[in-house]
Amino acid sequence: MVAEGSGNERICDKVRSASTLILSGADLDADNCRRIARAKGGSSFNLDVQEMVYLAGYDNDEVDEYLVFEGRFSSIEAAMSYRQGRSSTYWNEVQMTLLHTEQFFNRIGQLPEFGTSEDRAEMNAVKWVPRQQRLWIPPEERSL
Repeated sequence: MVAEGSGNERICDKVRSASTLILSGADLDADNCRRIARAKGGSSFNLDVQEMVYLAGYDNDEVDEYLVFEGRFSSIEAAMSYRQGRSSTYWNEVQMTLLHTEQFFNRIGQLPEFGTSEDRAEMNAVKWVPRQQRLWIPPEERSL
């Protein structure tokens, strides 16, 4: 899900297929993971962006300020208005911008129940690489 949501194929290097008596994991392997990450390109509809952001320690004010600073909204009031009235557009902006920042990347290892201490050590050894992307125009500038 992380590879799908981020479009980052490198995450798939550690994916291994596993099955239980009830569920088959035959389709869940590194190659399929890469195909999904490539196809989705960071636009998963299954990713709970809001929950991820809150678990990473952000609050609404901090996210609003970030979106305004990055030019995704013209003002704090506009960001707040979208968060409250058009939340899917607001959280899509967060997914497409904040989740790809080094600031967010550095908080991943701090997420509750991220994994074992070995997982956290491995995550801390990963170097952040900026993702090249072309963003849509800011929501306030879009025509209906």
